[in-house]
Amino acid sequence: MKILFLVDKYYPKPYANSVCAKNIIEQFSSDNDIDILAYKDSGIIGPSKQGDANVFYVKPDLRLRCYYWFDNYPTTRKGKFKRIIGSFLSKFKQIILFKYIPFYSFSFPKRISKKILKLNKENKYDLIISMLHPFDSNYSLYRLKKKNKINTKWIIYCVDILCNPKIDNLLYKITKKENDHTYWNLKFLKYCDGYVYMESRKNEYLNSKYDMYRNKMKSAEMPMFVNYSFENIQNIEYYPEYENWCYFGSIGGVHYNYSKVIEFFMALPNDKKRILHFYSRGKEVSELKKIKGDNYHIIMTHDYVAQEEMVLIQKKADFLVSLKTSNQISAKFFQYIALKGRIVHFSGTIDDPDVKYLEKYPKALIIKMYDSSIDEQIRYFLDREKEEKIDFDVDSLFLTSKPEYSKKVILNLFNMEEI
Repeated sequence: MKILFLVDKYYPKPYANSVCAKNIIEQFSSDNDIDILAYKDSGIIGPSKQGDANVFYVKPDLRLRCYYWFDNYPTTRKGKFKRIIGSFLSKFKQIILFKYIPFYSFSFPKRISKKILKLNKENKYDLIISMLHPFDSNYSLYRLKKKNKINTKWIIYCVDILCNPKIDNLLYKITKKENDHTYWNLKFLKYCDGYVYMESRKNEYLNSKYDMYRNKMKSAEMPMFVNYSFENIQNIEYYPEYENWCYFGSIGGVHYNYSKVIEFFMALPNDKKRILHFYSRGKEVSELKKIKGDNYHIIMTHDYVAQEEMVLIQKKADFLVSLKTSNQISAKFFQYIALKGRIVHFSGTIDDPDVKYLEKYPKALIIKMYDSSIDEQIRYFLDREKEEKIDFDVDSLFLTSKPEYSKKVILNLFNMEEI
């Protein structure tokens, strides 16, 4: 079978949804021909090969190109300038295109459509699988299907919803348009052949408006449970004189407000030397660099590291730090669990969807930042840290988060079979 995957910024420096996509792609690549259409990152010249898959690229809009450049060169003068331009374009387009949210560009989806048609003509795909996010790729394919320009089967794998409640509510008041993510989900569902949503979002899909499409919809979980090989990992030294706390991924904003994490870390006792490592990118990193620790509490930021190196660091870390201050589920903690690492999760809201998964994991400590004082949180952590951890079978706890399960769900939708 020939399959085309639609993703955003892909390897070697992927965004989170593309990490999920790669895990699924590897499941399909053993017995299928795989092509990938990705958003072109800065420095990418032309088509490439990632594993057994061919990767093709489409040039994103100027706003995204500026952000991509800053991601890759955050400390350079040009990188900082690109971030300013990207932020300006983002805010400017939110104003002038407010009625058309979540669009930031009308030309970009047209470029994607042309590329999809070209690749499909050359390769005659049996199936197209699109990650959601990004929005533009899904909209492009929706338009092609609606105009009968392509009849290839299309399955959406929805890792993130298209939801911004404040904007959705304001948009509805002004335009009388439906809630943003429901509106576009229903449009996509009308023309796609299958839709995979995250089990953590199940309640949002119980809306009766989805009833006519129930036969197209199935649930899975973040496909982050993969088997890792760690040959000679003991030979890798990682700040051996310190207890290492490591955070990976986006930081700052509404989803990842890190102020309480810093406050907690700095309040830990001076019984050992600790480093809180941030492997992140974006404007918040420059703010983290200004935070002064002490001899026992060091705050350290790091440049981007490749996925393979990141996994090795995660395996060597004493504690893997997870954070959530909104109601959107994270992908990173599934990988932490797959590595059987000790997790300290900082939950900043009662609606945190990560908690229900981490509560099942014996090596997770959940710090509810909204529910107690720092002193109480420290006492809770120190008491729980001493507890003996029993052996447990991760696979049996999180079967639906294995990429193999997502592959099974997609194939059942493709063949219209029950799981």
